Amino acid sequence: MAGLVFSGSAFLFMSVSEIYAAEFAAQRDEMPTTFTFNSVNYTGSLTDLKLEQEMRDEGYLSGADAELTIALGDFTTAPTVLDYVTIGGTEYRVEERTDSLDGVIAKLTLKKFAK
Repeated sequence: MAGLVFSGSAFLFMSVSEIYAAEFAAQRDEMPTTFTFNSVNYTGSLTDLKLEQEMRDEGYLSGADAELTIALGDFTTAPTVLDYVTIGGTEYRVEERTDSLDGVIAKLTLKKFAK
């Protein structure tokens, strides 16, 4: 049964936040992406939107280059719209930030920044 953990003779249920955090941690561990924000290295999970176009309510995100999923608990101050992150030597501007309902993770929609 999903969300059920057996511990001794008692069953403990995981909260929705714990399930989201565990799912994201597994995804991040499987395909980690190191990025820099405010001169500090972090690990997230990157989707190249030019290769995997994803349909949203408003259509495709043709202007976005990538989407980076981050654990908000990793940050004192997490990146937000108009902040910059660096991935593999390429600088990206955060165009959109969508937090999960429980505040565990955020998806950052990124656009390559040309200086």
